[in-house]
Amino acid sequence: MKMLNLSLIGKVSMAVVFMLANTLPTFAALDAGGSDLPQISAPGQILLVPEETTAIDGLKSFQMAFSDSHTSAITRRLGDAERECGALPAEYRADCLAQGFKSAASATGNRPDYTTAQSELNKASRSLSSLVSQNEDKAAAPIRKGGKTYRAVKKAAVKAVAAKAAAIVTETETKLLRSASSGLRKTHYARIAQAVGSTKKILRS
Repeated sequence: MKMLNLSLIGKVSMAVVFMLANTLPTFAALDAGGSDLPQISAPGQILLVPEETTAIDGLKSFQMAFSDSHTSAITRRLGDAERECGALPAEYRADCLAQGFKSAASATGNRPDYTTAQSELNKASRSLSSLVSQNEDKAAAPIRKGGKTYRAVKKAAVKAVAAKAAAIVTETETKLLRSASSGLRKTHYARIAQAVGSTKKILRS
């Protein structure tokens, strides 16, 4: 039987003992301080790991942090939606914006610090899509562009739909600003809220 000992360094260290036999003998604590380590056993193998791993905690903290790249990806998609939807006939803009908000929500990458932003953007997307469904012009041909399909609302309902869509956008912008309590969160959420609010321009023309 051959045993490999690795020195324990704080709470980050890990000791792995491989056995050639199927028996599981008892090992003394591996570090000088006699740290008690939980054992995970398998046939012919014992894996000793620390109860806490600072490296993992650090990784979690890193994954949860805001990042300029993620925030920029979100605001960029909102900007793209503003430009693309603004170039469409007025009756197609609400549905286009609904899809733009959904795309922006997906850009959050499910990162914990962007949970509220993702939720509000998805909620706005659903509300806009529902608004379009209630006023959809079934006789109008959909517009297909860039792999997306946009539905039209009835021409007689364009102004009313635009007003309601603008209200949805305003509510989303307000909720994002209110959720940005302080510090880094405030900075990133304010950027997203500003990009959201900017999309209202296409609903006024």
